[in-house]
Amino acid sequence: PTSSVVPGWLTYENKFLGYSFSYPPEARIRTSGVTGFPTEELPENKTSEEYWAELEEIYPDNLCVSVTYESFFIAFVPSYEGVGKYTVPCGITGIGDFEVITQEQSVVIDGTPLTSTQWILRGGEGTWRGELFRLTVNDELGVHFGSVNEAEEDEFIEWQPVMMQIVESLQVN
Repeated sequence: PTSSVVPGWLTYENKFLGYSFSYPPEARIRTSGVTGFPTEELPENKTSEEYWAELEEIYPDNLCVSVTYESFFIAFVPSYEGVGKYTVPCGITGIGDFEVITQEQSVVIDGTPLTSTQWILRGGEGTWRGELFRLTVNDELGVHFGSVNEAEEDEFIEWQPVMMQIVESLQVN
């Protein structure tokens, strides 16, 4: 469906987790469902394959939803305590040898001001390597967003307002 928030954009709706957001039509949406489960949760009377199949029957294939566009990504991430334990990894992952500068940034979601944690990554000689943000929307949903690996700082800065417009278009039902 088209977006009522941003003219010309589309709307993605996740009925299972109860949220929607708007995005540019050129953006790429990826979803994933069950990708595993905590081993201590395996019932004694089932094999891993049987339990995994049971979870796949219970949960939809869009537990984790990510958007990539230009030089940024956004991942809508269920809380680990909820269904997130069945779709790990989802959102920010990775390692690297960086200097990390941490700060907070205010974000308004569905009319509510929230605080996100921002990590600015700098490599050798202080060169910009990326920016990552992590935001807890409520007890059931988080949003991870930031630059894609190959992004240059100036192109990320150019597209950051669009990224924030997508994040701030989030509506929680």
